[in-house]
Amino acid sequence: MNKYLIITFVALVLVFVLIKFKTKGQTVEIQRKDKKNVNNIIIGDSQCLFIGLNSKKYKIAKKEVLYKGGTGMSWLIGQLEKYPIDKTVDNVCISVGTNGAFNKYDNVGKLFELLHTKFPNADFYTVKGSWGWGGNKNITESQVNKYYEAFKPYSIIISTPIGYGEPHDQNKPSYKKIGEELDKYLN
Repeated sequence: MNKYLIITFVALVLVFVLIKFKTKGQTVEIQRKDKKNVNNIIIGDSQCLFIGLNSKKYKIAKKEVLYKGGTGMSWLIGQLEKYPIDKTVDNVCISVGTNGAFNKYDNVGKLFELLHTKFPNADFYTVKGSWGWGGNKNITESQVNKYYEAFKPYSIIISTPIGYGEPHDQNKPSYKKIGEELDKYLN
């Protein structure tokens, strides 16, 4: 009897390792087609507000808990570490990177490790931030795109970035496109 338990256990471990190895470094695809897509949240920095105003299917996470202006990756990781597991969330949109000047040392792997733990039934979507203003005035679109390459193994990257210039205007045309693209994934 013990022999069969050991063989079963070894087989399960091998399957898990093969799945992890096979998916490492690949672009993430939407995991579940049969989800209800009714509990969709936006987390991260101040751009969450404007993304949320332009989406019909996402709501902004509670302010100061998983959404706060002027914050970056380390703040969001710290908040997620304290956050309870929530199996009711279907999709999470992440807006992060702008306030940290798209720092190549941001711990993207840790962010998604926590996201998968705290929202085990969710798919993840990332919105590329803004550049060419304030502390990011010398950042280029190429640098921004390179930063978000690290997110591809874990998240669908929304094709429209918030873009060049001041991002704190709800009428910035990119927000409408981002909202439409996010909502389209849930149809």
